[in-house]
Amino acid sequence: MAKLAQIVSMTRTEGDASVPTPRPPHPRPYVGASGFSVFAGSAGYLLPALVVGGVGAVAALANIFPREVCGVLDLFEAGRLEEARRLQARLVAANTAVTATYSVAGLKAALELTAGYGGTPRSPLHPLTGEERILLARILEQVLQPEER
Repeated sequence: MAKLAQIVSMTRTEGDASVPTPRPPHPRPYVGASGFSVFAGSAGYLLPALVVGGVGAVAALANIFPREVCGVLDLFEAGRLEEARRLQARLVAANTAVTATYSVAGLKAALELTAGYGGTPRSPLHPLTGEERILLARILEQVLQPEER
């Protein structure tokens, strides 16, 4: 696909960050060195994708924790890999909760819990139960830095 002039990027959603892509030498390239960019399809593997040449992510979790998701990219680009790794590790459980575990209902509930808006999912989906919301809130708290708690 990278050889087609009409296609300039793709999002990898399968979670396999082991396939390298060219990484240009300058920060925030948005376009890889080859003229083709690969984005992680999830915040859950943003850092591994960056390490093998990805240039960013299309991440549902960024709706809830934009500073933290962007922080992984910023720390990576600054060469602060250990800090990026620690931040990435805090994102994984929350990312799984609002995507694989609770899906759209979880994303909406997470927005309600963190930003005060999100609403309920459209039919046929159902909102989270009270117990699920409590569990989700506990998971989301793990993302926040100690000074924000």
